[in-house]
Amino acid sequence: MEVPPTCGRGRTRAPSSPSNKLRYMAHALAENRNGLIVDVETTQANGRAEREVAQAMMARSVR
Repeated sequence: MEVPPTCGRGRTRAPSSPSNKLRYMAHALAENRNGLIVDVETTQANGRAEREVAQAMMARSVR
């Protein structure tokens, strides 16, 4: 049996492989008065996703 690598203080870290690099983000837009969710979107995390989705959600919600 192989012992997993540690990263300080005995904690184990996941091996770096393409399967554990894929990340997703969930975005929700809530209205101010009651806190109701009015729009939801899921994207791949790429460093720009939050800004791009926020702009798209605001454009869709403005009436």
